[in-house]
Amino acid sequence: MINSRYKLKTGEEVAYFPPIQNTATPYLTEAAMHADQANQLEGYGYLVDGAGAFTYLGTLAGTASDYKGFGANLRLANLAADLSTAEKDAIRLKIGTAISPAPFLDEVIPDSYLPSTTGMFKLKGSFFTENMTVTTTGGTVNYITFNNDNDVDVNITTGATEGSFPVTIDNGISKTFSGVLLIVLGNVIKPITADWINVSNLNINNNEVNILQFDSLGIAEWTKEFDYTIDWAFMFSAKKSPYGDDVGISYGLYLKTITGNIDIFSFRIYKHAAGYKYYPTMDGATAYIGSPYPTLDLLNEHQLEIKYMSGVIYLYNDGVVVKTSSTTLTENLKLVIATSRYDFENIKYVELA
Repeated sequence: MINSRYKLKTGEEVAYFPPIQNTATPYLTEAAMHADQANQLEGYGYLVDGAGAFTYLGTLAGTASDYKGFGANLRLANLAADLSTAEKDAIRLKIGTAISPAPFLDEVIPDSYLPSTTGMFKLKGSFFTENMTVTTTGGTVNYITFNNDNDVDVNITTGATEGSFPVTIDNGISKTFSGVLLIVLGNVIKPITADWINVSNLNINNNEVNILQFDSLGIAEWTKEFDYTIDWAFMFSAKKSPYGDDVGISYGLYLKTITGNIDIFSFRIYKHAAGYKYYPTMDGATAYIGSPYPTLDLLNEHQLEIKYMSGVIYLYNDGVVVKTSSTTLTENLKLVIATSRYDFENIKYVELA
């Protein structure tokens, strides 16, 4: 409420209050409004923030059908004389979607596809809307079919480049999900819950591994052996735990030799004053990858991948080689997760064609 005899509430629309300035620029005070009589005519307006700032809505009265259930009760018909059809449609879109929480993506079906191919993908998740957009750097989205707020079908033509790609969903709030679309020529293998052994202090759901308590070490080992006699790729995503995100330089994920239990590759996340960075180790040397990001969620939009091709191990970040190992494998590798401050998901091993 403002200190005024009109007692206008925030978001309440009024006619002739008194004559509103014929411009989108609001008056900050009642005194300023009364002092500018020359530029005023009868109109409609509403209080924006409870602090005495009024927004001009136009000179045409709206009807009840113009309401969208939005807190400010913005009547689109009042803007008819001032906005184009496209501008009013954009307002309707924002009003209709801005009250939705950020989209959540639980699953892409299928999560792997051949390069340069057009097909249907099903997105399963939450807070999907009819007007939301879907994009991916792994291909071109041709069209979207909205089934319900948990289920959307997307027609995509995949690109020629193989790799693991993010999917971005925008329902009024944009959210990117790292590494959920795999484009590859090869046999994709994902762990199921029963494939994990020596599990302690972790909650495992197939290819998702989650800590049970922040800063309490959890360990698990995948029974799948990474065959050193063939070409393969290994990919995963680290994600923020709901129990905390002050990761420091904490435990993470390791590729080890089967017999000697020797670390060939290890992955951790480092947090310092500049933000979060990937902190992998190969050939006994550790080097930060990429630029720091202010939040762990932003860091996780970038995909790390290990490829073993023609006897050489490569580390990729967002599809670009950032490190080449000098280690020569003479036996198979295994995946061991030892984490205490963050979770892992989208774990995949691909036998490359």
